[in-house]
Order: sequence, then C-alpha cells, then structure tokens
Amino acid sequence: MVEITRERMELLYKAQKNSFSCTIVICIIGTFISTILYVIGEDMQGSYRSVILLISFAFFIIPIIYTVISFKKFIPPGNGKIVRAAFQNMRYDFLSDKTVNMLFESIGKAANYADKTMLTLYLCDVYLFRGQINEAISLINSIDRSMFVHYPTIGMTFYEEVMSIYSVIEDNNSVIAAFADGEKFIDECAFRNYLCCSKAVGGLIMYEEARGNYRSALQLLLMRNEFENNIERDNRNSGSVLNHPLAQFSRGIVFINTAELYYLCGDLWEAGQSLDIGGPMVASCPFMLNRANTLSAKIRQAKAEQYNNVNRSETQGQQ
Repeated sequence: MVEITRERMELLYKAQKNSFSCTIVICIIGTFISTILYVIGEDMQGSYRSVILLISFAFFIIPIIYTVISFKKFIPPGNGKIVRAAFQNMRYDFLSDKTVNMLFESIGKAANYADKTMLTLYLCDVYLFRGQINEAISLINSIDRSMFVHYPTIGMTFYEEVMSIYSVIEDNNSVIAAFADGEKFIDECAFRNYLCCSKAVGGLIMYEEARGNYRSALQLLLMRNEFENNIERDNRNSGSVLNHPLAQFSRGIVFINTAELYYLCGDLWEAGQSLDIGGPMVASCPFMLNRANTLSAKIRQAKAEQYNNVNRSETQGQQ
C-alpha cells in the first residue's frame, strides 16, 4: 500500500506552485523584452530593423506558446469546453432535475473519453448529493476503466468517487473492496502530480476509516486539509477564490468529514466545533444535512455520556 508522507506531498505541491509561477514570470519577461526590442527596431532602418523586429516577435510569441503548453499540464484531461460549461451550471445548481438532465445531455454530446468520463463522475456526485445511492453506484460501474492508464487523474478521481459513495452509506466492506480493486493503480499514479496525490490521500482516508484506523485516517485528513487551505489562500491572494454555492457546499462536506473522524477518535469538542462550521454550509442539501444532523445527535449523546461518567466517578470518589 502506498505511503504518502507530508514531505512527499509538500514536494508535489511546491512543484506545481513553482511551475505555475515560473510560467507567469517567463511570459512577463518575454513580453517586456519583446516590447523593448520593438521600440528599438522601430527607430532602425534597413535589414537591421527587420531582424530586430523578428527577434521582438519571437520573444513575444515563444512565451505564449510555452504558457499554453504549460497550462495544458496544469489542467488535466477531461476539462474540455463541454465539461467547463457543465461545471459552470453546477456551480449554482448541483441538486435539481434540470442539472441531472443537463449532465445526461452533455455526456451524450461529449466527443472524447476524458470529457465523457468526467461528466459521468459529475453526475455521480449529483446523485450522491441527492441521496440517490443506487443510481450513483449503477452509473459509476458503467465507466470504462481500460483507459485509466492513459488518464491517471481521471482514474484516481474514479476510485476516490467509488469509495466516497460507499463511505457515505457506511458500507465499510465495499470501501475496502474498492480500495483493493484500485490499489495497484493508486500505487503507480499517486506521485504523478499533486492532484493525483491528493486523490490518493482521499482514498487512503476512507480506507483507513473503513478498517477502524480512525486516528490514522484523521491525521491524513488534517494533512490534506492543510494543503487545500494553502491552495485556497493562494487563490485568495491572487483574487480567484471560489465562493459560489458548490464551492461552499464542498467545504461544508470537508468539515463534516473532519467532524466525523474527530468523533470516532473521541475528540468530541473538536468534532462539535468542526460540525458547527460545516453543518450550515450543507443546509441546501437535505441528504447531507440529515447526515450532519445525525452526527450532531451522536456527538451530543457522547458528550452527555462523558459528562455522566465524570460525575459518577467523582461521586464514587467522594464515597
């Protein structure tokens, strides 16, 4: 089983961040040099002018080509125009029949495997949010896995999604079976890039929780939360933080998952605090809100039992 440490995840995170920053810097420098050469060339005459202007054009166009190629590396397959349009709609409506129909239509129109599969995974998410577990399982089982070797990010997303579905309904045996089914693939792809690594950590969290290793699962979750918070902070600093309803809802689910693991570890104060933050974020989704309310009741009961046990011990000590 793959072992993902903070250090290895940090390396992938920094590589992604530095690569992005380097691309921006190269583009800015290239544009700056191109502008200077153009100004110089405009004041020249004859063949020298043509050469300088040609070099100026090269310094302008080459960074653009480099940027386009680099951004294709940042953006994994399965993010074509039709996928981006579907996600744009889902940002503000991720529960309605209209969205389900829109995704079905988009899947039918998708021209390639990567886009079709990502749209199918989006629809699985919607079914999960709506509490239509059987539909989510049936749909995700229809995905062709033979192409995962060419699309590691999609494959990693698939296995995390399968485990998420079974984890929500607390079918631990199926979570373990899903991890075992994808373990070889996960081991091979976990360190391809930061996104694959994050997906692998997500799978490990649910696998450890299903096996009853709650403290290990919590440590992994807190580690991933820290990196995701770093990304959100970077986005906020760049002015691109996402505050649409789907983003808020997704953050709410993270808080609820964190609360659940705190509860299972017996850290009731931390569990309650995390749930108090996450609960309101999923209020628009009856299925997830019910999950949050159920967990809240468990936490209150555990706190009451803990309080009674303390009182009982103190009473016995006084006697």
